[in-house]
Amino acid sequence: MNFLIIISTQDIASLTFKQVIFEKYKLGKIKDNLFLLEKEGKNKIYIKVIDYLHITSKEEEILEDKLKINQIIFLTRHSTLNEIKPKSITVHACGNFGKAELGGLDHKLTSTDPILIRFLLIELRKNKPKNIKQYEVKQEATHHGPDLSISTIFYEIGSSKKDWENLEVAEYMLDILFNTINNYNKEEIKTNKHWIEAVGIGGSHYCTKFNKLTFEEKQPFSFGHVVASYALLDIKEKPELLEEAKEKSNSKIIIKEEEL
Repeated sequence: MNFLIIISTQDIASLTFKQVIFEKYKLGKIKDNLFLLEKEGKNKIYIKVIDYLHITSKEEEILEDKLKINQIIFLTRHSTLNEIKPKSITVHACGNFGKAELGGLDHKLTSTDPILIRFLLIELRKNKPKNIKQYEVKQEATHHGPDLSISTIFYEIGSSKKDWENLEVAEYMLDILFNTINNYNKEEIKTNKHWIEAVGIGGSHYCTKFNKLTFEEKQPFSFGHVVASYALLDIKEKPELLEEAKEKSNSKIIIKEEEL
C-alpha cells in the first residue's frame, strides 16, 4: 500500500510538521518536492511539498504520473471562528454536502477510510504524554475540499498559532501516524477488532456522540463521512448525497446521532 503525505508551505501547522519530518526522519529524495520515507515496513510513505493550500489542491497537481497512491493524508492546521481556541488534534474526511466554500466541488464527497481514521484517533488519545494531555483528540464532520478520486483524510493541529507552531505536538502526531501506516492493513484490523465502516448523521461539527463510540474499542462502528446537523438540509435537498457518503465511506450503515 502506498501513502502520500501532503505538506503545504501556505499552512503554518503544515510547516511545523515539515520541520519535524526533515529533522527527525531519513528521507530519500525523488525530486525537489517529493521524498520517500526510508524505514522498514511493507507500505511505502511518500512526502510531497506543495506551494498552495491543501483545500484547493487539484489531483493533477498533487499526484505523480508514475506513482500508484492508495491513500492521501494532508498535514494541516485546524482552525475555528470561535473566540475560544481549544487545543485539539483532529482527523476527518473531506468533501462538501453543500456549497464548496472551502475548496472542492459543490455537493461532492471524496472517498475516505473510516478504519484508518478510527485507528489513528484511538492511538492519538491513548498514548498522549503529559505535555500533550491538554490536546483533545476528536473527529470532525465532513466540511471542506479538495475533491479527489483517491481516499483522503485530514490530520490536523488546532486551534491557535501557538498550537500550529508546537513542535512537540507535531512530533507526537507524526510518530503515531508513521507507526500506524508503516504496516497498515485495513482488512486485518477489521477482522481482528470486528470493526465496520459507518456514516454518521446529525449532531455537532465535532461529532460528540460519534466520538464516544469511536473510543469504545469493542463497539464496531468506525465513522467515515459525518453529516453534522447544519448540513442536514443539504441531504434533504439532495438525498443522493447520503448514498454517496455511504459509498465513499465503504459503508452500508447509517448511525443517527438522535438515536444514540
